[in-house]
Amino acid sequence: MRKWKSYLNADPTDWFLGEDNPSVRYFTLVNILDRHEDDFEVEKTKEKIMKN
Repeated sequence: MRKWKSYLNADPTDWFLGEDNPSVRYFTLVNILDRHEDDFEVEKTKEKIMKN
């Protein structure tokens, strides 16, 4: 099976990691980039979700 990114015209990862939508950023960090819950960026992003 081909990787999902190979079906796209461009890599959307930078857009997914944008600061304007912390929920999308969180799921990108954890589910696409395989960051752990104790990663600094993941923790910082979770805090932003809770503030919104």
